[in-house]
Amino acid sequence: MKNWKTIIPEKYQSEYSQITIALIQRRVRLFSALLFILFWVATIPTFLTINTVAFNWWEIPFDIGILIVSILGFFLAKKIQKKNTLKPFAYFINTSLLLIFTVYYYLYPESFATGSLALLFMAFVIMLTMPWNKIEIVSVFMGACALFVLAAFTTQTPFLKEVGYLETNVIIFIFGAVVSAVFKGCDENRRAEQFMLRKELEEKNIAMQQELELAKQVHRSLIPKSFSDDKVEIAVSYLPYFYVGGDYARFDFLDKDRLLIFIMDITGHGVSAALLVNRLHTEIGNLARKFSQPGDILKELDLFVQKSFEDTHKFLTACACVVDFKEKRLFYSNFGHPPQILYQGSTKEIQWLSSQHHMLGIATSPTEKMYETELKFNKGDHILLFTDGVLEVQGRDKEMFGGKRLEKFIQEKGDLSPEVFNQSLLERLDQFKTKPISDDIFLLNIQIKK
Repeated sequence: MKNWKTIIPEKYQSEYSQITIALIQRRVRLFSALLFILFWVATIPTFLTINTVAFNWWEIPFDIGILIVSILGFFLAKKIQKKNTLKPFAYFINTSLLLIFTVYYYLYPESFATGSLALLFMAFVIMLTMPWNKIEIVSVFMGACALFVLAAFTTQTPFLKEVGYLETNVIIFIFGAVVSAVFKGCDENRRAEQFMLRKELEEKNIAMQQELELAKQVHRSLIPKSFSDDKVEIAVSYLPYFYVGGDYARFDFLDKDRLLIFIMDITGHGVSAALLVNRLHTEIGNLARKFSQPGDILKELDLFVQKSFEDTHKFLTACACVVDFKEKRLFYSNFGHPPQILYQGSTKEIQWLSSQHHMLGIATSPTEKMYETELKFNKGDHILLFTDGVLEVQGRDKEMFGGKRLEKFIQEKGDLSPEVFNQSLLERLDQFKTKPISDDIFLLNIQIKK
């Protein structure tokens, strides 16, 4: 059998020793508590019958000895913090009990017939309770065996003349020592292996945590910052459900008078969705440089997703808008995304930018049709782009926040600045929810300034 030091690297040996000390403390206290309980179970009937049955006063020191040992074991074991002190203390508990039982057999020779079994049982309990090593187990059993022989020779019993009886019991003690040594050796190896398994899992968890933190930083770097100039003010709010997620948005000026705004949501959460976001970030940038209309961008992006991510079973919804400040026109294309919003500040009316096509990535026959709609806007209007996490926040009875509540909130708060509006909406969602949010939330609030 391997020694635990050969299983556990040196850098963990101190920690493992502390765990072993705590284990010894618990077991010594458990053994002491059981001994205390057994003491009262055994002695209470005797004291209840003290007036009616002949009572041997020699039992009182025996009972007091067991009581003192059990109390000392229970209370002192918790205070001893060093292994080189705790083990001798456990030895003291063990030796004291064996001596007490030996004295008892000397005082009551007639109980010696069952005494050896009781002594053997006590030794077994001590060995299985205390985490001795193999050498310590052998020494304890040798002590128990020696006390048994001593008790046999000091008590005038017929068993002294029966050599076979003594030999049988000594063999039983030796066999018990071997069995306990093998069992405790296996137990020590098992505990050491389980400890190392936990440490390996901890190291893997730490490594995974570090990887997630790095992925989070990379993903965050793709999230655009809020922006403002003389034409437009854009407030960006992003609350990922996990470290990283599948929500993504961007905005780019195609030229001085045209602004591309893009938002998408990949099915699923976590690292797999974030990896697709990272890949699509580059592709969307390429398409934005190549095409000027949102319908063309989403049509080409749909073909790219079908071709590149066919085996991932991942799909995405997206809405792309091009704001033409010179012509005061908004062009949008929506592929399976929740209806987005154009809020007219002067009339407080809301226009929904509804979906025109299925999600991106669903294999269909190629089509030449470009899905795109044109709207007019004015100074002071707001374009609100968001992912479905906003609508799917659950309140009481699993009722979702939904489009009607969002529309009502916009009519109440739509004239706020984009940053204040976003913050107010997030606060409203937090007040509405009755369970933790289970999806990413992404908000883009674009206010037309001229």
